Amino acid sequence: MKEGCLTLDANESRPDICYDDGTYYGGLHCGDTLEALCRGKWQPTRIEFRHSDDTWHLVGIDNGDELFWLTVRN
Repeated sequence: MKEGCLTLDANESRPDICYDDGTYYGGLHCGDTLEALCRGKWQPTRIEFRHSDDTWHLVGIDNGDELFWLTVRN
């Protein structure tokens, strides 16, 4: 698994992962699975788009409004 930081690709309006070596995953899509580091533990999740408020979220991860810049791996 490769570790990086969840970010938003403003050109594509979709989440992406910026890896520690400066490369990018290439854009995440609804249903893509990954693990998020929350409170010191890796938690399996998947990314989804909520049409009701036009936001991206990680299923089962309660991180308030701070989705981006979370440490993730895939």
